[in-house]
Amino acid sequence: MPGAANQVRVTVQGRTHEDVEEVRAYLTKDDANGKKSEQTVGRLNVIAYDQEIRNLVLVPVNNTPLPMAANTLRH
Repeated sequence: MPGAANQVRVTVQGRTHEDVEEVRAYLTKDDANGKKSEQTVGRLNVIAYDQEIRNLVLVPVNNTPLPMAANTLRH
């Protein structure tokens, strides 16, 4: 993530279908005595779904070309 010095990318591995997991962001602070404490600054619920394979058909309209080569669209 260029230019994102204060950002972190988190990759979450899915579990079983419709399994919900909470991801939390913490801020670690030092109090006046130097003791560290964590404060929750964000929460996000992530849900897993079974993978589905879908076919998408792109149909040119009025002979408009695709903005990329057709073979780059294959997964």
